[in-house]
Amino acid sequence: MNKMISMIGSQKFFGILLLVGVFVMLSGGVVGAQEINGEEDTKLEFYKAEVVGVEDLAKEETEGSEFNDWQKIKVIITSVQKKGEEFEFEHESSVFEKNDRYLKAGSKIVVSYQQVDGANKVAMVDYDRSTQLLVMAALFVLILLGVGLWLGVRAIFGFVWIAVILAWFLIPRIVQGVSPIWIITISALLIVVVVAVILVGFTKKALLVVLSSVFGLLVAAVLIIVFAKWAGFSQIGVEESHLFHISPVLSKLNLVDILLGGMIIGALGSMMDISISIVAGIDELIKTNRERGTRTLEKDDLYKSGLSIGREIMAVNANTLLLAYAGSAMTIWIVAISQGYSWTVLISFNMIFAEILRIWGGTMGIFAAIPVTAWLASRLLTFHRKMAYEENEQ
Repeated sequence: MNKMISMIGSQKFFGILLLVGVFVMLSGGVVGAQEINGEEDTKLEFYKAEVVGVEDLAKEETEGSEFNDWQKIKVIITSVQKKGEEFEFEHESSVFEKNDRYLKAGSKIVVSYQQVDGANKVAMVDYDRSTQLLVMAALFVLILLGVGLWLGVRAIFGFVWIAVILAWFLIPRIVQGVSPIWIITISALLIVVVVAVILVGFTKKALLVVLSSVFGLLVAAVLIIVFAKWAGFSQIGVEESHLFHISPVLSKLNLVDILLGGMIIGALGSMMDISISIVAGIDELIKTNRERGTRTLEKDDLYKSGLSIGREIMAVNANTLLLAYAGSAMTIWIVAISQGYSWTVLISFNMIFAEILRIWGGTMGIFAAIPVTAWLASRLLTFHRKMAYEENEQ
């Protein structure tokens, strides 16, 4: 590997990877323009709107309705596609709590729009939270730049690249029916290569991050897929399963593969994090010894140092994954425990097993990446260090 990089150069090597990635993205762009829903007359669309008129309604109580609070709403569409068009509809203002969806003039909402037999059907879907999201994004950027300075700028570019891959490459192609495992693998490679280059440049450190992250991701992918098949993992009890069955587009997709792919790519960030930490630690050790005038550094010593760094980070990252996934599945655990299920039975349930598999697979991938990262860094970075000494002596 070291000889290969020396022959073609790290910049050319990453250039080739980037060109391949761009080609893959562009080659899939034509497919992305195809129509995926042939039922144009009943197509469900969503638009942003502003409430311009509100009238409280008195309706007869219906069985199963706890509050029976209704409003007649008049909205004007603010989205570009139907900007300025006005619609009226009846709206239930109390669903789970009293007035929890009560609307007033000036409220910003998202509405669904559908034409059925020539009639417009409009309903409120949720509140429009664009303003809040913009403020959150602005605060995120300000703090990132304030603390990270130039590295913060790089992090923002990496964040944007990941968002582009997910929103315009990964998700659309899964919807089009491309194999989730295959397209997630390509997306992971594009994310790792480009983000590594953005963060550390066209250097051997970027190559180390790519190689170790991909190795850890492959380990996690194999383990997740093998144990999912072995345990008979299916979509039974999965929250999104009913949506996939009622949608003519989603019903053609493999929900189990999508769930497994989500588990795999979800661990990618932690793997890149620990890989960069180990590589940066070994690189800093080399720089420190250079400043002290040390003439030689043994590869085994660097490997042990990298392994020590990885071990320190390992426990923290494992706990981070556990808390992150446990937090996202908190409601599932609460509902199950409230029904009187014991823990020994509960962990075998499909929806609970999915969360355990997600945590375990990602953690195992991280553990596997640690020694590989330390070994590769001790070899590649040491080689670069010796070349620097030889040039100085000449």
